[in-house]
Amino acid sequence: MTDDAVTKAAYSQSNTGSPSLLCGVSNAESTEVPPGSSLNTFGSSSSWVSTAAHSKTHSNTVPRATFFVHYLRTRQSQKPTIHSLEFKSGDGLNSVFYVKQMAAAVLSHIYQEGYKRILIFISPKSGKGKGEEIVKRHILPILHFSRHAVDVHLTTRAHDCEDYVANISNALDGGTVVACAGGDGMIHEALNGLQRRKLALLKALREGGGNTGQPTTVTSLAYYFRHSKTVTEAWDRALPMVATIATGSACGLAKSLNVLHHTEAAISLINLRTCHMDLMHMKFIPNPELLSHNKARLVSGKHTKSAESGFCKYFEKHRREIEERDAERQNCKKMKLIDTTSPFLSDGTPEYRNPVSHYYGFPDFAERVAFMSLSFGMANDIDHGSEHLRFLGNNRFIVYGGYLILQGVRKYSTLLRYLPWESTSGFKVEKIHSNRKMPDTTQMPICTMNDSCPHCLEYAPRDVLSHTSTEKEAATEDDSLIQLSRVDESDEEAPEKSLDQFTNAELLNEEEVDFDDESLPWVTIRGDFYNMIICNLRDVAQDMVMAPIAHLSDGAIDLVYSRVDPSTGKGGRKELVQFMTSLEKGKHVEYEFCHYVKARAVEIKVDEGISMSDGELMPMSTARITKIRQGSRLVRFDYE
Repeated sequence: MTDDAVTKAAYSQSNTGSPSLLCGVSNAESTEVPPGSSLNTFGSSSSWVSTAAHSKTHSNTVPRATFFVHYLRTRQSQKPTIHSLEFKSGDGLNSVFYVKQMAAAVLSHIYQEGYKRILIFISPKSGKGKGEEIVKRHILPILHFSRHAVDVHLTTRAHDCEDYVANISNALDGGTVVACAGGDGMIHEALNGLQRRKLALLKALREGGGNTGQPTTVTSLAYYFRHSKTVTEAWDRALPMVATIATGSACGLAKSLNVLHHTEAAISLINLRTCHMDLMHMKFIPNPELLSHNKARLVSGKHTKSAESGFCKYFEKHRREIEERDAERQNCKKMKLIDTTSPFLSDGTPEYRNPVSHYYGFPDFAERVAFMSLSFGMANDIDHGSEHLRFLGNNRFIVYGGYLILQGVRKYSTLLRYLPWESTSGFKVEKIHSNRKMPDTTQMPICTMNDSCPHCLEYAPRDVLSHTSTEKEAATEDDSLIQLSRVDESDEEAPEKSLDQFTNAELLNEEEVDFDDESLPWVTIRGDFYNMIICNLRDVAQDMVMAPIAHLSDGAIDLVYSRVDPSTGKGGRKELVQFMTSLEKGKHVEYEFCHYVKARAVEIKVDEGISMSDGELMPMSTARITKIRQGSRLVRFDYE
């Protein structure tokens, strides 16, 4: 695929009633449709593209075949334009056959994933607030010519997208694409919604065994687990893909997936080339020291009365709902059930448990997933503090970062504990001392950001549904390793019996680590840190390559941090300026003061400051982080 002739957007039927091999409606006499034209009815309600195909019978007994090819063309810096080619067969069955055969071949290449339902969620507040305009002008005119059905939702409150995706009564499966028009916060919502949906489906399946009386989404999951070779394959069939349309400020994921440009995003939604990415699973444990620190901030700022008054109003407003949710959680704990209680109230408001968290906006989460990062220190001060500068776009980070550096570098007392990630040959990435260097590409290759990455393939998650022949032979006397795929379809109780042989963590592809097991090879680092970014992704913004050797799916958590050198006391403005100015090309990791670790599990306790995940505030808590292997299936743009 080249810039001069990006793969066609689709085929469509002309208004003359000629036979159609693809969906949509186009004018046979019109050869160019400007992307700015309003081809779809657009609004806060749904907007669908018709997928109906029609045929025409001529007076003779052999109908001719006519179809139209629509493709996108860009020349240098000009705006992309949609062009059309008309194909007609001659008289006779052979001519009609060859034309239809050619069309079928092109269709199968373009729609390798088949025809999908695309749900576009638009965040009106992301970036400069132009998401709705971008989708209307640059995305929908191209999707109009595809065979996919398109529906548009304008979010009306916080966590609207997440709650919709999490609700298992909404029909979402592998035939659906959830496209997020916004920034990293929208992707964070969608992927947390998918994780909550997984838990709700698994809970319903555990309780009902996938019987016919349950929702279709649950009975379908039972079937997928029985007839899939891997856990990843089962979830791919049960859950929607996730795509991003970059309209926010940072958009690190959009850069990694090659969809920063709106045209690339639109084409990616037509071709639907996908890749799998691990997610970071974060569990939060209350941190009394951090709570005390923020209480002291309230007192020193004389905001205690204001905080208490605000929290009382909040609690009185939501008292009944909070009490009902607490009772539901207690019941789940007592019955040892999966807790699927939403982390947000019915109006999208987070739960707060005390005046301090309510005043500063720290939500009360027990756990969340992150697709990009969990960060502490100066990075968060810049991200959170620059919220009022969103109108500057991505430049807000540079402007506010410069302002904070001039004020002086703040340091945070931190306890970091991690389990090193090891390669199959025993190689570790632990640049934790000034005399250590980053590994070269022979030791740690750069990720190709797709499912064919050799490194990611080498460290693919263990398959628990269909074991290798060696494992099968070793397990002949172990009934706990019976394959789900061998279950007799005629046995209605089979799904329940089969699922009992696997833990929830196994069916969710979650890495299990006992953080209280001191016999494990934990590495502990204490000191004054001024930056800590725990990365799941290479790019944390479109111009910040934070973790250059991070991979989409190798089971590793990449830590990038800077701290005051305990031997020299170095660590201040100079180092932070060097760090910030080297992020665009990922050269910051080469400095002695910047440390880099690949870990398989991380625990971090910070006694002051704020923590943020994917740009969203997290609880005042100690965080324990592991990996969910191949926890998401993302739509990317290929230049092939």
